[in-house]
Amino acid sequence: MKPTWRNLASAAALALLVIIVYRPAFSAGWIWDDDGYIYANNNLLTAQGLERTWLDRTASPQYYPLTFTSFWIERHLFGPSPTSFHRDNVLLHAASAILIWIILRKLNVPAAWLIAVLWAVHPVNVESVAWASERKNVLSTFFYLLAALMYLPFALSKQAPHVHTGLPTHQKNEHERPILTSSFIVHRSSFFRYFLALAFFILALFSKTVTATFPAAMLLVAWWKRGIKRRDWLLVLPFFVVALPLSLNTGYLERTHVGARGPEFAWSKLERCEIAAHDAFFYAAKDILPVNLSFIYPKWDITYVDIVWVIALLAAIALLWLASRKWGRGVLVGPLFFLGTLLPALGFVNVYPMRFSFVADHFQYLASLGVVAAIIAALGHRHWFTRSPLGRIAACSIVTVFSVLTFHRAQIFQSSFSLWNDALAKNPDSWMVRTNTGVMLLQSGQSALGQHDIGSAEQYFSAAQLQLQAATSLRSDLAEPWLNLAQIEQVQGHFALAEQYIRRALGVDAHSAEVHFHLGAVLVKEGKVDDGIAEYYRAIAIDPRHLPAWVNLGVALDMQGKIEQSIAADRQAIIIDPDSLFAHTNLGNELLKHHQPALAAAEFRKALLLQPNFAPAEKGLREATQNQ
Repeated sequence: MKPTWRNLASAAALALLVIIVYRPAFSAGWIWDDDGYIYANNNLLTAQGLERTWLDRTASPQYYPLTFTSFWIERHLFGPSPTSFHRDNVLLHAASAILIWIILRKLNVPAAWLIAVLWAVHPVNVESVAWASERKNVLSTFFYLLAALMYLPFALSKQAPHVHTGLPTHQKNEHERPILTSSFIVHRSSFFRYFLALAFFILALFSKTVTATFPAAMLLVAWWKRGIKRRDWLLVLPFFVVALPLSLNTGYLERTHVGARGPEFAWSKLERCEIAAHDAFFYAAKDILPVNLSFIYPKWDITYVDIVWVIALLAAIALLWLASRKWGRGVLVGPLFFLGTLLPALGFVNVYPMRFSFVADHFQYLASLGVVAAIIAALGHRHWFTRSPLGRIAACSIVTVFSVLTFHRAQIFQSSFSLWNDALAKNPDSWMVRTNTGVMLLQSGQSALGQHDIGSAEQYFSAAQLQLQAATSLRSDLAEPWLNLAQIEQVQGHFALAEQYIRRALGVDAHSAEVHFHLGAVLVKEGKVDDGIAEYYRAIAIDPRHLPAWVNLGVALDMQGKIEQSIAADRQAIIIDPDSLFAHTNLGNELLKHHQPALAAAEFRKALLLQPNFAPAEKGLREATQNQ
């Protein structure tokens, strides 16, 4: 597609529309998971943290190192404000929409610009664009589309791609000499394009491995346009080879590091098929009619009746297959792209959010393109949207409605209050929604308490208790609500009652490092230091990399005068996280007590590099400097 003024204007209009409809996101704050991913992620503070992001698979909530590298860069360029993170998500989304338009034009898809616009302003995409932590979606999709743009000549050409220069053979440049392979000839310029496609694909995988379906999508394009040949399999083989280990790694970490395992994921193969089929229809329905969107959707029960979804899905695919024999393979391409791109999130692989819902809008960020493209292309194959006045009115109306819905939905992502209040109104029977609403109110109460607004703090705590008690009524077999109820009591100084709640959590999950850690913390506050230390050791035995347990253990050992053991615990915490502010500060205090002021000063300086003006570290550094 030549960069004519008309094309440039079309691309600019598309980008401008995205910026307008996502304007509320520019002023949005932090919400759920943004702490672990961004603003409380120590790995974003130092060069060593960036190194760990790539070399330690468990250093971040998920092993998507390029996504966290983008966070690292923004953190150092623009500081901790959420504005830049939201802005760049929107810009990446706009760039992806333009790439979609270019790719669809190259594929000769009718109404390509309209499809790109509708995808760009579709309300189901707000969760991925307006939520800073979902950078993994917008970044991986951007690189996925760049890879597709580079790979398209290989998928479309009936022969091996080559370069026509119009020069006689003896005048061709060195870079145009052919490279021989086992089955076909590829010129050097084509090889470079292929290398770029593979490189962009790897970047997409390092952003989020859901893009592993890319080589299958390229085979789908080849099958659609000219049929799959032997060389197509050879061309996509390196893509599959790269995708497989990274996909297996993600599945492994999702179970072992993120926590997608246990009785809640013990579905049979048939049940997983039922979940997948039901999910597919749910997502397709939201793509066609994007109403009642929610941050957390209700989780349906799996019963024998759900086999109907599997039958319906197979019947739909069969009907589309029959239709393709009359109208061409293009009838199948959109639905197959939709299903194939969704595959990693349909329940065949354990994904942590399926603890509380089988579906989420951000799971279908890229996949939704298949449904939008299939419907609009089917309606626009006779230029209905460009030549018919009624078609143009319909197109403008749909774009306007989607834009308004997206603008409104983006406002809901402004803050934790607006987000969880909206989710609570739409899904009041979700233990996860109740729990997170309670946590939000608890944090608001702590903030009010810090500002000495006792009346407001008590109101927040009371409201938080109601939400968390509702969560325990919905799921009394989960530890999280009990732990949060305990936190409310601890903040108010009711340690004995907090201990009771934590022991309820312990009865639910005796093998949770987090529960033992919280029990240890409250026991220490009650003055039962020996018992608290025992609980910290239990937490560490379950999870040797539980950083808060090591940090608190060091403090508790110090309370007993066991300085050397306390120093050892602090050093272990620093091994786990070299950028732990509290571990460096605590170690500095212990070294100071151990009459090693020079070493103590070094630890305080490390703490201040992580957080300048951190009062405990500044005080310790002054004392250490005076004692040298």
